[in-house]
Amino acid sequence: MRTDNNGFIVTGNDMDHENSIPIVLTGDSFVESSFCHEGQRFIDRAERLMPGYKLLNGGYSGATTLQLFNVMLCKVYPLFGEGGNLVFFVGQSDADILNRQGSYWTNERLWSPIVPNCRPASSNVPKSVEAVEKMVEIVIQTSRILGINLLMAISPFRDADFKEDLVYRNLFRRDFELFQKRMRDRYSIRETIVRKCDEYKCNYVDFQELTNGEPSWFYDDLHLNRKGHENFSRLLAGELRKFF
Repeated sequence: MRTDNNGFIVTGNDMDHENSIPIVLTGDSFVESSFCHEGQRFIDRAERLMPGYKLLNGGYSGATTLQLFNVMLCKVYPLFGEGGNLVFFVGQSDADILNRQGSYWTNERLWSPIVPNCRPASSNVPKSVEAVEKMVEIVIQTSRILGINLLMAISPFRDADFKEDLVYRNLFRRDFELFQKRMRDRYSIRETIVRKCDEYKCNYVDFQELTNGEPSWFYDDLHLNRKGHENFSRLLAGELRKFF
C-alpha cells in the first residue's frame, strides 16, 4: 500500500489536482480498504467521479473515534487549517472497546489513544453509549472551534439473518448470543451518532440506512468486496457533492 508524504493512502488516479478542492476521509479499516488494490477502493473510484475534487484516504485499521479525533486535531487541522473539509467515518472498531475497562481510553496497545499507553485509574471514565456521546460531542464542538467543515458519516455493515447467513455464522462460530450483542452495539453506536448530530445540528450521512447493509456488498461483516466498492463509490460521490 502506497502513501503520500503526509501518510494518506494514494488513490492511483492520474488527475490534475492543482486547483482541486481537498476532502479528507478518516475512519477505520472500512475506509482504509487495505485488501483492495490501489485504484479500486471506493475512495479511489469516487474521486474519478468527482472532477475538481481531491479525496484523501486517511483510513487506519482498528482506529477508534478517539484515535480519529487525534488525527483531526493533530493532522487534518495543521495541514488544511480553517476551512478544511473532513468526512469523519465513525469507526466500527468502537464496538470492540466500549465495554472494556477505560473504553476509548483503554491501555490495550491496538486501541490506546497515546504512546506509551497508560492504564485508566479513574472509576468514572464513561463506557458504552455515554462514551460515544461524549466523543461525538467533542468531535463536533472541536471542528467548530477550529473552523473545520465536518461531515459525520456512519459506516455501513452487513445486515443479514444469522440463521441464513453463512458469513455471520462462521465469523461468530455459530454463537447467536455473541452475534446479537455485537449487532446491538453497532446499532447503538449508529443511533447515538444520529441523535447527537441532530442535537448539535451537524451534517451527517447514515450509510447504513442508504445501503441497507446489503450483504452482497461485503466479503465479511464490515469490509466491501469488488461489487461493494463499485456501488459505494457512486453513493459516496453523490453524497459528497451535496455537502462540499
